[in-house]
Amino acid sequence: MEINPLEILQKTHMIKHNEHMNAAQAQQQSPVKDRQNLQNIKETERTKRTRFNLKNSDSIQRENYTTTLCVSKKEYESIVDKRPLIKFRPLVNSFIKSSDKLLLAESLGIPKNEVDRVINETTDYLLYKDPKSMYYDEEKVLNSLYLDSEFKRLMFEKNITDEDAIKKQEQMYYEERGSLIEPYIYRHGSKEQLLNYMKLQLSDAKSALKQLYNILDNECHGLYSYFERPIHVLDNHTILKMDKIIKDGLGNAQQKGYITQDMYTQNVEWALEKIYSIQSDTSLREALRTVAENR
Repeated sequence: MEINPLEILQKTHMIKHNEHMNAAQAQQQSPVKDRQNLQNIKETERTKRTRFNLKNSDSIQRENYTTTLCVSKKEYESIVDKRPLIKFRPLVNSFIKSSDKLLLAESLGIPKNEVDRVINETTDYLLYKDPKSMYYDEEKVLNSLYLDSEFKRLMFEKNITDEDAIKKQEQMYYEERGSLIEPYIYRHGSKEQLLNYMKLQLSDAKSALKQLYNILDNECHGLYSYFERPIHVLDNHTILKMDKIIKDGLGNAQQKGYITQDMYTQNVEWALEKIYSIQSDTSLREALRTVAENR
């Protein structure tokens, strides 16, 4: 059943139905409205003629336009870049997610259907192959990688054969992609991708505490922006995983002398309180429940 906005407003703000209906009827029957209707008809006819002319014109160059919108690729990117999610409709963001995934694919220079795979292998590489990471394991064998073959092709094209130079280039190659995938993960990533990236952010002892503040800062669009939408549920099992990741990261920072024991204890407790406050923030869920109850 469709939602009747007027009925909801009546219930919540005690709007007098007859007054609104009378005003609407008077507006519909006014001479001004008649002139406006005539103008709308003329505009519709002009639009139809324009569409016909465009359809039958051979002079339009279509290769620089999307298949459904008569805008250039550059214009399209400027339209969707940095625009906010529709926070009151968190369950209907499939178009926004699709466009974000397409933009990320273009930024990475990969097919759109490889985005999730590249996110996972980029995170794995930076976790286990970056010497700065507490999880660094020189002997660890990663799965067959999409980016690995692309990187080897790049080195072949640049004719780089020195082993040390290749290792340096490889580190830069994955770090660049790691910075590109962060905004997408905190908007649309799976819960597993989010946890792995959080693990990566806290894997460097030197910056672990700073990264923790960034993750839990509401203004930085991190953990809060991800879990404020009902489609991303912050369950207790996920909280336990986060607690372990935070304790491991800050524990490593303490062992290496970057923070004290007191700082470790205080920040572990602070982080857990922040996470619980995110889980307890039900303002948006309550708004959605109100709408559902008035269907």
